[in-house]
This record gives sequence, C-alpha cells and structure tokens, in this order.
Amino acid sequence: MCRLNSLTVSILTLFGAAGLALADATVDLQPLGPDGQLFGGARSPVGNHIALFAAKGSHYQIIMDGVDGPKIDNLIFNIAGDQYRAESMWVNTPIPVIFSKDGAHWAYMAKQGDDYVVMLDGKELARGPINTHNLGSSLNLTFSANGQHIFWSDDDAQGNYVIVVDGTPGPAMRTLPQLFLSPDGSRYAYINYNRDGTGAWAFVDGK
Repeated sequence: MCRLNSLTVSILTLFGAAGLALADATVDLQPLGPDGQLFGGARSPVGNHIALFAAKGSHYQIIMDGVDGPKIDNLIFNIAGDQYRAESMWVNTPIPVIFSKDGAHWAYMAKQGDDYVVMLDGKELARGPINTHNLGSSLNLTFSANGQHIFWSDDDAQGNYVIVVDGTPGPAMRTLPQLFLSPDGSRYAYINYNRDGTGAWAFVDGK
C-alpha cells in the first residue's frame, strides 16, 4: 500500500510594496495528519480546505483541515457499497470527498458495519443499509452549485429507486432517472416514464 511518510502544507507569505521588489519569503509548515498513516486526500476548489483519508487503529477516518472525523470501515462511492481502494487509487485519483463549488460545504459517504452513512460538513446527515444489488446503478453523492442541495440515490422497501435530496427520499421509480440541476443550484428536476406506456411525469423542486 502506498503511504505518505509526512504530509504538511507550506503557506508562502510574500511581503512587498507597490513598485518595489518582493521581500524575503517565509514558510510556515502546518502538519495536517499523522506521519505514515495517510492514504490520500482531496482539496476544495476554493478556500484551501483539505480532506485526508487516514488510518484510525483498525479503521479509517477523514481528517478535515486537521480535525478528526468519526471512525469508518472505508469510504464508499454510493449506497451499493462500491468501496474506495486506497492502495491503488490515491496516487492518481482524489479520495471520494466532494466539495461545493464555493468550497463552503463538503460531504462523503462511508461504510460503518452493514450501513452507509452520509456525512455533511462533519455531521451525520443520513444512514441506511448498504444495497449491494444496486452496484453500478446508483447516483453518487452530488452537490448542486454552491452546495444548496446534496443528492444521492437509494432503494425503498420494494426495491424501487428513489432520489434522496438533503436526506429526504423522493417518489419511488422502477428505473433510475437523470438528475438535472440549474446553473445557480437553486432548482433541480428529474423525469421518469411509466412502464405501461401511459406517459411520463416530472419531479421539480421537491414536487
């Protein structure tokens, strides 16, 4: 397994005045995680927030900006339990921690026992049983622009698909629909077709 022997962030501060040459630079090293126990990371688009995937005893955890998260069995991509493979992915692929475009919000899905858990901004938003029969047919965690909403797919008791918005499931569907988001993130919609050929329906902004 690939490991990072040490992970630090160098903050370069430049002092200068208009029209003058830059003064000497200073470097401040800030450790963000335990040496030898880090297996990957992700950085926010703006705001310089850094999430690290680290060992925690016999388990793992996400460390966000130096703050430890809860113990998890592994990171997963969706409720089907598609697990993140740290030893083969972290060098080329960021860990599956997502950020809103403004960097103000972050989220991830993790395995804890037989459950998936969705963590939003460091707090548990939702959890449920992992549905392995839906492997490859699930909507991964998705933010609307600037993080107004967060989406993923799940199953109901009858095995129908549901789109979950901010932790609340929508109507049941036999097939997984395509999700449409407005550029500003304020609106969302998806459509589905009736299998009996009687037409289609749309679900817009929770109605």
